[in-house]
Amino acid sequence: MSGISLLLTLSAMLGGLMMPLEFLPDALFYLGAITPAHWAARSLQELMNYSSLTNMYWLGLLAMAMFATAFVLYGSKRRLV
Repeated sequence: MSGISLLLTLSAMLGGLMMPLEFLPDALFYLGAITPAHWAARSLQELMNYSSLTNMYWLGLLAMAMFATAFVLYGSKRRLV
């Protein structure tokens, strides 16, 4: 269980939920762009800042849907085997 907690904490940190991404080194900044937390935070920021459904909002939702699909497929594969 502690492994999952560590993974979620790292995802939140790299995604920009615990601190602004500008404080991270360049390598970690780009690594954070592949976490679901980054896309969730980015979509919420777009919605709060512009209060309309911009292209970046939809891109974030698409990225989160792709992550969800990948996680469900991975979980289904492990359960079937």
